[in-house]
Amino acid sequence: MTGAVDVQALSRRELQYLAREFNLCRGNAKSETIGEHVTEFIASQADGLSRVQSALAQLSGDAKSPAAPAKPAAPVNAPEAKKTKAKQAKEPVTPKKTADAVAAKSPVEKKKTPTKKDATPAKKDATPAKKEASTPAKTTKSPSKATPVKATPPKSAATTKPESAKKATPTKATPAKPAAAKTARSPLATLKNSANTTVEALVESLDDIVFVGETRVKCITTGHEMKADRDVINAYITGKRYLRARNLKQSFASFAPMFVDHPDKDKTHLLWCNVTQTAVVRDLERVNAHINAARYQKELPVWQEEEAAKQAELEAQKEAAEKRKAQREAKKALEEEKETPVKKNAGKKRRASTTPNDGSKAKVPRSS
Repeated sequence: MTGAVDVQALSRRELQYLAREFNLCRGNAKSETIGEHVTEFIASQADGLSRVQSALAQLSGDAKSPAAPAKPAAPVNAPEAKKTKAKQAKEPVTPKKTADAVAAKSPVEKKKTPTKKDATPAKKDATPAKKEASTPAKTTKSPSKATPVKATPPKSAATTKPESAKKATPTKATPAKPAAAKTARSPLATLKNSANTTVEALVESLDDIVFVGETRVKCITTGHEMKADRDVINAYITGKRYLRARNLKQSFASFAPMFVDHPDKDKTHLLWCNVTQTAVVRDLERVNAHINAARYQKELPVWQEEEAAKQAELEAQKEAAEKRKAQREAKKALEEEKETPVKKNAGKKRRASTTPNDGSKAKVPRSS
């Protein structure tokens, strides 16, 4: 296949032509790369050799080039046709129509445009079309703006002078403008006043928020100060920090013994439910929701029975302990009663042994 065309013997011009003709690579590529692409094209295509020969024949202007293989060259030129179509699509079509329409309306522009069209070649028709489209667009805009604006004032001034005088009589509508301005200013003041009143009402409705000066408020629970603004206060009140501090400060003693503090000291923001043996957030809404749940309602009677049994057992143990204590105290009192007469008799005997019969006091020997 490659023996009929010596790729290495082709000139730079021929290689560039083949590259552009068959879209093998860029035309400014090296001759070696173009030659490699040409050999690959001849090997891959069934009619590649004939197409290359016909292309070289067209380039050299040889009249003996075969006509049959030249027909399949049409699909090869399809990319160029696509390029031309793409160029035509990119070029604005509407300016030509507008230029023709403007040229039909204004005879002055017809004299200028034909001279340019005759002088320019057929390939460069797109460029004057742009110029023509740009020039009439400018000319059409200026008269369109000038005619209505300049024509109307003199008519109104010349013909309708009495009408203007008649219209001037109902000038009651004119003072409405400053009134509108006043009404436009008054809502701003009312909005500010309403904003202040809403902030004051919000602060009064909250026990934890108090004013600190005129433009700042303070949270009593956390000690946080902020701007006296409704949005700022609402954002802080609904925040996690404030809710946790408020819940920690709030007492849940009324829910005991079902709900107690969490046994883990690191989880002070939680409560412990003895009924379900689960942790609950220190929040009234969450606690009430937990109480109204089906699991809590189901396990509550069982827990109450167990607690009642525990309480009865504790009371029995307490009574038994009190009985044992009373018995010990009674036994101790009996022992003390038995010991008292013995001590009295021993004291009498000791005193009798120390007193002599003659009535003199005997000397008691000292113990060494």
